[in-house]
Amino acid sequence: MRLLVDCFLVLLACNQANPYFVAGETFGFSSMQEPSWSSSFSENDIPEVERHDDPVVQTVSTPKFTSPYTTTTPSPPPVITKPVPTTRRPKRPTTRRNRPVSRGVEEDRTPVGEGSPEGGDRSQVLSTILAFKNIVRSIQSEMNEVRTSCDVCSEDRNNYNTVDTCASSKEADAKIKQQLRDLKSSVRNIDATLVQLQNTINTIGVHMSGVQPRDCMDMFVRGQTADGVFYIHPIGQDRPFLVYCDMFDGGGWTFIQKREEGDGVDFDRGMGSYRRGFGDPNYSHWLGLDKIRSLVSQDEYELRIEVELYNGRTANAHYSYFKIGDYASNYALEIGNYNGTAGDSLSFHNGLPFTTRDRDNDHARQHNCAAVYKGGWWYANCLYVNLNGPHIGQQDTESSALGIIWYDLTGFHSSLRATSMAIRPTY
Repeated sequence: MRLLVDCFLVLLACNQANPYFVAGETFGFSSMQEPSWSSSFSENDIPEVERHDDPVVQTVSTPKFTSPYTTTTPSPPPVITKPVPTTRRPKRPTTRRNRPVSRGVEEDRTPVGEGSPEGGDRSQVLSTILAFKNIVRSIQSEMNEVRTSCDVCSEDRNNYNTVDTCASSKEADAKIKQQLRDLKSSVRNIDATLVQLQNTINTIGVHMSGVQPRDCMDMFVRGQTADGVFYIHPIGQDRPFLVYCDMFDGGGWTFIQKREEGDGVDFDRGMGSYRRGFGDPNYSHWLGLDKIRSLVSQDEYELRIEVELYNGRTANAHYSYFKIGDYASNYALEIGNYNGTAGDSLSFHNGLPFTTRDRDNDHARQHNCAAVYKGGWWYANCLYVNLNGPHIGQQDTESSALGIIWYDLTGFHSSLRATSMAIRPTY
């Protein structure tokens, strides 16, 4: 009886624990009924997406349903937030269209003041160039010593092969060994000199980096060895301008004037044109008094003049000092220390102001020399040189001193075929 009661209590406990347990089955094993699932959800079971003002985060709610295995209401699931990546339109890069830059000029130039950190000390750069030349001369001297040692060594070796006595052989051999030691020492000196040369080149690079070319010498120091037209930007000028650079005769010559036969350029102009400049730097031109003034105000400059006659003869005049004054002095000419083959005709004009057909600054009382002789120049009363006169051809002129005149070559009754004036810093 007790066993029967215990079995009934076990059966009752199982029925409470599992609602699918059928109490009407016989004792021993009970059967389970599978739960019935709904074939579809109701509208309330569709997940709802709550949209917020913030476009970055959206809140997603999961569907609600009741588990068939529990009679209690489940707690609501946690809210899941998903970061939604935003596709922002990339900011358009602001690029400035590159302007074409001519040879030798960089974009957005700003005048560099004398002695500024960016521009460097020009005098120091020029002294470095002088040191560079001295080192080159030293290398040439060392190489000459090496050649001499090699020649002596070879000669002594030949003498050694012809000697007969043992004493003479030893003496010649000792002399050859000494010469070989001297030769090795010379080679070491050359190596040390080459190291100094490289240091000098590096120093030049440091000084010239970031420096705007002020004249053709700056172009030459930077490695420009071919002649041509380049932009330079001297101190005092608002913008760069074109000049013709001649890299002959040591390099760095800036042309300020050039004449050729049949150029078609009229040099009989007013002061405004002579101040601004005119013509093509590749051919006949006048650079301009204001530009020349800004150039020679940077350093001490020398002047080289080359002329050609109609018979093909050429001559030159070199002045180790050249400068012109400012506007208030009417661009007075200053030259000194002549050397050359053309004759020192220009010294007659030293210290004179510049005169044009509309600005009479000469010493003539009766007339304007520029109006009579058809070109602006540093006239006295009136001239021994006029490189800006008109082309009159090969024949003698009937009018005295009319033409392109260099008195020591042409006198007053003939004319030059071509001329050029170029300047560079002295060092």
